[in-house]
Amino acid sequence: MHGKAPHGGGDPGHRCDAHGGRSAVGFGHGVVTSVSDRFKRLPTREPIAVLLGAREYTMNELSRHRLNAWAAGMVAAFLTVFSAVCVLSQPIPSEPGKISSTAMWAELLQRMPFPYRIPLPELKRTDLDGTYVKVVVSKTERVHCLRCPDYAPEGGSWKLNVDRGIFRIFHPESGWKSIATAIITGDRMVLANDPTCIEDIGVYRWRLEKGRLMVEVIDDPCAIKLRATNLTQQPWLSCRPPNIEAAVTEHWPKPEGCD
Repeated sequence: MHGKAPHGGGDPGHRCDAHGGRSAVGFGHGVVTSVSDRFKRLPTREPIAVLLGAREYTMNELSRHRLNAWAAGMVAAFLTVFSAVCVLSQPIPSEPGKISSTAMWAELLQRMPFPYRIPLPELKRTDLDGTYVKVVVSKTERVHCLRCPDYAPEGGSWKLNVDRGIFRIFHPESGWKSIATAIITGDRMVLANDPTCIEDIGVYRWRLEKGRLMVEVIDDPCAIKLRATNLTQQPWLSCRPPNIEAAVTEHWPKPEGCD
């Protein structure tokens, strides 16, 4: 004979147990009606009714709790994914302390060669003075290297500057640069004091026509002859405007890479 169910008569959502109490449907454990009962009668596998509180729950209520928990989990997952997407979509800041190519070029223009091989000549203007650029079209994908060969004609833009006996060359994409003494006599150019080949002296013939500088090597062993390859592989375009009007208005086809 079953005892009377607490809180009134039985209903379709509960059944009586052998001790006269009611249990949540499907769990086979007595209802916990007090804090002491909660600890005394806690089974090995804790029923959901106990996890949710010390009162009985109908199947509809348990289903509603499960649905709410599932919905909350889905919302949390969505917010996590959304936050990750937002973070990934943010622009990546530049590396702290990294110098821009413009700043590197400006710094190079302030440097002077060191007299490794010959004394530095007197600073005086020459017919070759100016800045020249070229764009090398790479036929193969550039390979990252910790110590690339000096003067290797890598793809991208190159800048060359000759100013009162000082030769400067720069590859903005990689940041590679060098400097040397340039002795200009007629159509000859002698390069010395280059830190990449301090013992070598290069001799070249040059020609400037319609804003295009053509360089021809006579002899230059520097950097396993890569300096000669770089300087002579294609014409360099002058960054000097063709006339005063073009210089003032900048209405002229300025070559790529000219500042």
